[in-house]
Amino acid sequence: MFGEPPPLVDVNIPAVPTMGERARNVIEGSLAAAAQHLQVGEDRAAVMESLWLLDSVTTVFSGIQLPEGQVDGIYFNTIVADLSRFQSGTSLPQIIRWMEAMYGYLSAPGGGQIRHGMNLSDDIRLNSNEARLYCNLIRSYIEYLLIEHERLARA
Repeated sequence: MFGEPPPLVDVNIPAVPTMGERARNVIEGSLAAAAQHLQVGEDRAAVMESLWLLDSVTTVFSGIQLPEGQVDGIYFNTIVADLSRFQSGTSLPQIIRWMEAMYGYLSAPGGGQIRHGMNLSDDIRLNSNEARLYCNLIRSYIEYLLIEHERLARA
């Protein structure tokens, strides 16, 4: 009446990357883009990409519950302020001060002129040596923050 059932067909269902894998892909892609920008002399773009990534990485701390309180911030400045306050007595607050100083300088129109525009009446240009330094510093901060997040999330 119904005959033979059709043969089973193997259906390939692609593995869905975990949030951690997707985050790692974004991080690696952004670091590679910054490196490529540096390689071709696009210094400002390299630093902008790196700062964007630093902003993005700090968001992993938003909502994390620490013994001293919960990190409630959703932006770089509020997140690192919470972390600094909740981790007093460790090296984290000092590292955050260094990070904030660099971040603030690079964001200011009268400073590094990267994030919030440049003062066109000034003739301050980012050179490749400075760009490489900022990108390397930011990369170090990102690696440090990711390891700290793992440590704090386990605690």
